[in-house]
Amino acid sequence: MASTIDHLRGIAHVNEQRLDILAQTENAPSELRRQKRRIQDLNIQFNDAMKRVDSLQIEKRKERKNYDKYYSSIVKRLAYRATGNEVKFAAKVENEGKKYTEVLQKLHQATTARATLRNMLSEALHMRYSLEKVCARRAAAQREFDNLYSRIFGTTSPFPEVEEATRDVRSALQAYNSSRAKLKADQQVQSILEEANKTIWASIRSFENAQNALVYAVGNRATISMIERTDLLSANRGVVQVQTMVAEAQRLSPKVNNLPPVDLSRGVYGMRDTGEEVDRCREAVSAQLRAAKERCEASTQQSKVQSKALEAARKELQEQRQVIFRHLADDRAP
Repeated sequence: MASTIDHLRGIAHVNEQRLDILAQTENAPSELRRQKRRIQDLNIQFNDAMKRVDSLQIEKRKERKNYDKYYSSIVKRLAYRATGNEVKFAAKVENEGKKYTEVLQKLHQATTARATLRNMLSEALHMRYSLEKVCARRAAAQREFDNLYSRIFGTTSPFPEVEEATRDVRSALQAYNSSRAKLKADQQVQSILEEANKTIWASIRSFENAQNALVYAVGNRATISMIERTDLLSANRGVVQVQTMVAEAQRLSPKVNNLPPVDLSRGVYGMRDTGEEVDRCREAVSAQLRAAKERCEASTQQSKVQSKALEAARKELQEQRQVIFRHLADDRAP
């Protein structure tokens, strides 16, 4: 018994260090698992985005070729003129130009979505690397703590009170980790939707700027300024980013709903209709953000309850250990 007491006294400081590490990193394993699932989802989305861009690049070259066949062909222009079909030729050029422009818009949207996913994937990989280091530190501390415990008491503890208190701590810790994981997910959803809300407002302002810059020429045909094109592309890019953000939020929480559809293929001639759809999209994002904040608040309260239960279980375990240490020091059986 005296050797056990001496051993306990000799490792007391080391034990405290290991317990501190385990307390500080208790959420790391569950966070790492969640981060790996997120990376897996992002990889799938990014690969799909890459394929989408490649496909549209091919379509773009095809439509450009068809457009140039009419727009840049003096021979075809003269041939149509000679047969009195100038109007038909102009309509053909306009139609091919419209098809080419639509492909360009789709390609721009797909490229924007790909860039957004690339950034999200890079950030997720960096977070995984950080969590892996924390988990490795935790695993090392756990091994050292288990080895110390085994060297003192062997595989079976002679103190049933400590074993019962330890089981209570494990149960409370499991409940706490579940509540923390839910809170983390709800906080991330709220953060994503807050960013989506800012982005959709910026898109609406860009749509308004583009509409204000629209100048109607003779025959009620639009003369599109460079500023207008820039604002329209910026607005479309923002909508794609919002759609990507909401899709990511849906993977974190099934309570996030789909956004209303937005047709970005209308171009300058359908800006008013597209703007109205974007405004409905903004209302949906705003409503989902409010709901996400409510869920986050509820998760916060639940996490606090579980934290107090875990703290009480740990306090009970500590008290049981202190009783045993006092008895060992007095050379009496507990």
